[in-house]
Order: sequence, then C-alpha cells, then structure tokens
Amino acid sequence: MSKTQPADVKPLMAIGICTRDRHELLHRCLISLKNTTLPKRYRTELIIVENAETLSIESIIEELDLTMPVHLAAEPKIGYSSVRNRVLDMADEMGADILLGVDDDEEVCENWVIAYEAASELLPDCDVMMGPTNLRYANGDEPSSIVQSAGHWIERTQPLKRAFGQRPYVPATMNYALRKAVFSKQSGQMQRIIEQIERKNTKGQALIVCDTGHVVQCCGR
Repeated sequence: MSKTQPADVKPLMAIGICTRDRHELLHRCLISLKNTTLPKRYRTELIIVENAETLSIESIIEELDLTMPVHLAAEPKIGYSSVRNRVLDMADEMGADILLGVDDDEEVCENWVIAYEAASELLPDCDVMMGPTNLRYANGDEPSSIVQSAGHWIERTQPLKRAFGQRPYVPATMNYALRKAVFSKQSGQMQRIIEQIERKNTKGQALIVCDTGHVVQCCGR
C-alpha cells in the first residue's frame, strides 16, 4: 500500500483492538468507540485483529454500522505478542501517523480520541502516550474489598493515577497512543513487542519495547 497522500488529505489516526473469543466484550467496546468524538485534524480508521485461524467477528461489525472505516484481520499464531504486533504492522502499512490502542474488554469515554489528539499537540516530543484506566469489578468497586476470581482471592484496586506528562513505570497496552516514530518501518524504528519479555510480565500486560530514545508520558484523562 502506498504511503504517499495528496496534500489535502488529513493525517491518519488509527485505532487498534486485539480480540479472542470475547464477542460480547468486543461488542461493548465498539459501542463505546461508536459514541466517541472523532478528531478534526485526523482521519480515523479502526483496526481489529482477531487471534484465530479465521475471522468470526464480521457480524458484530456489520450490526454496529460504525462511523469509521474498519480493517479486519485474523492472526493464527496465538499470543499477545503476535496479535499486537499484527496491529502495529497494519497501522504501518496504512500509513498511520498515530496509533491508539485499547483492549477489547474496555470501554472508552466520549472524549477518548480527542484527548489523545490534544495530548499529541501538547507533548510534541512524546512518542508513547498512556491514558488512565478505571477498573470495574462485578460485585462493587470499593478498593479495599476482596473478591474471589477464578479460585483466587484478589484485592480490588485501581491503577495509580499519574500527572499529565509524568513518565509511567511500565508502558502497558490497555490505553495508549504511539507515534509512527515508534512502529513505522519507513520513518521510524519499527519497535515491536518481544515475546520473551511479555512472558515475564506477571500482570498479563504485554510490553511495548522501546529504545531509550523514545519518550513515554502519561496524558489526559
């Protein structure tokens, strides 16, 4: 696919979602995306990669009649690394300037996309941006309470909130934005998720491995 665009075409902001066997959660995520405000300075297109031999989510996309173009792909190699790297490859092939990422079990707020649009202008030297997340628990959200899940007792906690522009300890994949300087083969360093490092991450959040030259910061709520 050619990356050369006419001068009057807006730059592309792609949104990437990875999914596997979670159709109801994906449906909920896509409804929230359908209701989000789209940016004025960017074209917006959606990438969904299903971690399976063949696609099984076409009917969900057709039912929702999303307001942005949708690009679907099946990634047969099972694993966070392979499916997330497929999203990065597709964003690169499409010529995206910025890639937003969200997990299929999440919902985004109405200003999620435009918040990253604003953050990209306020943090022009930042290559990786991360937004805050609020966890929902099935039987209540009190952080001090305990819940049993999959045979284990876990404490209900919320992710640490960080100030705008503050660097997070670990770049995670549940709410992020990448500039093409990170993932592009042509104009960037083609950074990809490394499977061996992903396996060491006990919280199940695949890591985006970046050179020290990339700036990682937290952005708006």
